[in-house]
Amino acid sequence: LEKKGAVVAFYPPFEKDLPRWVQTRAEELGWTISPGAVQLLVERVGSSLAEIHAELEKLTLGKTPRKRIEEGDVLALTEDIRSESPFDLPPALATRKPLEALRLLRKNLEQGESPLLLLNLLVRHLRLIRRAQDLRAEGLTPREVEGKIRIHPRRAGEFWKQAEAFPPRLMDRLWTLTLATDQRLKLTRADKGLILEDYVLTLLAGLKGTRDGGGHSPGGKR
Repeated sequence: LEKKGAVVAFYPPFEKDLPRWVQTRAEELGWTISPGAVQLLVERVGSSLAEIHAELEKLTLGKTPRKRIEEGDVLALTEDIRSESPFDLPPALATRKPLEALRLLRKNLEQGESPLLLLNLLVRHLRLIRRAQDLRAEGLTPREVEGKIRIHPRRAGEFWKQAEAFPPRLMDRLWTLTLATDQRLKLTRADKGLILEDYVLTLLAGLKGTRDGGGHSPGGKR
């Protein structure tokens, strides 16, 4: 066995591969599932294959002759049990994914994350972007900037896309808004989740206003 045996590793699919996996499992159960239902199921359940399979089995218990799972079925029969990391919020916001950013914000608030913690994570990410922009303006190459602020090479491309989404003129306006939001979270008795959601919506509106503004990526030539 030691001479002829081999160790084989089986890894779960990446999240981008989950829709195909869900469709295949549904077909094995004799059903089809709409793309919208697939997306909603993954959003509500997460990436656990065992939990997804269990929910699919529950969804296919009905006697309906159509043998097809739609979004309404997922909403009616599955619970939103997926947990989200607060660290996923800043990139979703920076890559101009408003629906995803709001979903992550609300999910983290439901999970009990502190609004002040979430704001601090957003601010840290924005400061990192602004620091990268300043270093590029000083003449450093993208690779030099990545080394200086410790951006992993695998994440560099996505990071520069995020930096492009926040032009310096927008960043300058954001600090006033951020300071005011920080003070409101610390001093007011109002719903802190709503305060943070208002901050995110205002920030997203600012990003939308720069969407057609042109310009080029701060990444540029490496």
